[in-house]
Amino acid sequence: MAVMQNMHIIHGRPSWSSAFIIAALNASGLFSPLRFVLSGSADDKNLTCAAWAIDKASGDQLDGPEVTWKMAVDEGWVDKKGSKWKTMPELMVRYRAAAFFGRLYAPHILMRSEEHTSELQSH
Repeated sequence: MAVMQNMHIIHGRPSWSSAFIIAALNASGLFSPLRFVLSGSADDKNLTCAAWAIDKASGDQLDGPEVTWKMAVDEGWVDKKGSKWKTMPELMVRYRAAAFFGRLYAPHILMRSEEHTSELQSH
């Protein structure tokens, strides 16, 4: 059931929901809980967000890529049919920042989750 609730098909490829990515990163034990630096506003079209966490092995702060309102517009996320970017931009920018952080610093966690999903689907 968790797989069905958190796996989405986007352009023909399975992709984890951002909520699942945040939960997987936080449960991994590799990082402190994911945190966000949010600035600006969608109304002023200068909203930005970056996710960060502390690497528990080194103690280093790991900063994820910054997600901007301009990026959301340029990538077509804002105007996509059914998009929540116009109605809840602060949440959406955090979700996208978390996904970028996970794909950059912990792709092995997300890939492992995809492998477990394939195993579950084959049984």
